[in-house]
Amino acid sequence: NPFCVPGDVWKSKRLQLSPLFAPNRNRIAIPYINDVTKRLLGYIEGGPESATMEFDVKDLCAKYTTDNVAAIAFGIDGESFTSTDAALKKMGDDIFKPTLWMGIKQQIIFLMPFLNQFLQVAWEFFDIFEDFWTIFVPF
Repeated sequence: NPFCVPGDVWKSKRLQLSPLFAPNRNRIAIPYINDVTKRLLGYIEGGPESATMEFDVKDLCAKYTTDNVAAIAFGIDGESFTSTDAALKKMGDDIFKPTLWMGIKQQIIFLMPFLNQFLQVAWEFFDIFEDFWTIFVPF
């Protein structure tokens, strides 16, 4: 995780990631973002059939982000707006699902990095990575 590493390791990771955000790469991503934005607007326009038209904004943003990452990074449709059980959306939900143990890990990693040097706390998403590979191995 580039946000949790110290000094020289951070510089090295930043140099690896910087080319991904170059203007030319961003221009390439614009058609994908526009396509996902059209799907988002279609989803909102065909939204809840209630008179209040209430949406869960956090869920909308998660779907939008998931579909953008799927389109830009992998060239696939994340299906977040069309499927209630989209695999990539479920993986994202599992990663960011709040649990007591995840909260403790975050506190140690982000707020007490000196303690993390001794405890070696790490993010553990092995089951999610297995799901990830089952989606992309056929490609």
